[in-house]
Amino acid sequence: MKSKLTLLAATLFAAAAFAVPAEAAFTPDAIKKEDLTTISLTEISNETYELSSGSLISGTLTITNGGVLSLGSYDCEVYGDISITISDSSYLVSNSTIISISDDSSAAITGDGTGTFQVTGDVEISFDSDYLADLVAGTATEYTYQIFDSAVLINSILSGDVTVDDSWQDTDGIASVSYDETAGTVTVTLVAVPEPSAFGIFAGIAALAFCAARRSRKIA
Repeated sequence: MKSKLTLLAATLFAAAAFAVPAEAAFTPDAIKKEDLTTISLTEISNETYELSSGSLISGTLTITNGGVLSLGSYDCEVYGDISITISDSSYLVSNSTIISISDDSSAAITGDGTGTFQVTGDVEISFDSDYLADLVAGTATEYTYQIFDSAVLINSILSGDVTVDDSWQDTDGIASVSYDETAGTVTVTLVAVPEPSAFGIFAGIAALAFCAARRSRKIA
C-alpha cells in the first residue's frame, strides 16, 4: 500500500511539473508582461507623460511636438510600434539622444537607468515641415541624433527595425537627412544659406554685368 502511494505521489509530482512550466529568469531584455499594467496611451504631444508603475502600452505610440515619455525607474513595454516626429524645436540639440534610458531632458523617451524598456515592433523617426525653419534660424550647420543610448542598448530593447523617413528632403537643397544604420544615428545636414547682405552683393554684380553688356552692344 505504501509503495502504491509513493508511486501515485511521484506520478502526480511529474504531471504537475509538466503542467506548470518553470518561470524564465528575469533579464533586462525580457520584461514579464504579467508584471505590467496595461495603459491606454496612443499619443504624447507637447507634454511629459510620467509612468507611475510598470506599464504595457498596446498598439502604436506616437510622440511629437516635443512630447516626452518619462519612465523613471519603472519597466515599460510598447507592445507595438513607436513613431517619433521631430518638429519645430523639439529635441533640436546637437548630438542628442532620441531614446535615452539615462536622464536626458532633450530625449523623446527618458529614464533614470534602473528601469527597463522594450519595443516589440518598429521605431520610426520622421521630421515635419516646420523643422526646416528652425534649422535655418539656428547657428549649427549639422545635427546628429543618436537613436538609442548605445549599440548594446539597441539590441536589448528593440525587437523590430528602425526606419527613418528620409523622403523629407528640402526641395531647395537647404537641408538633407541621412541614416547610418550601423552607428544608429540620424544626421540632418544644413547647407550654407547666403546672408541677406550677400544677396544684395549678388544683385549688384548682376546689375553691373547687365549694364556692361548693354554698353558693349551700343559701342558695337
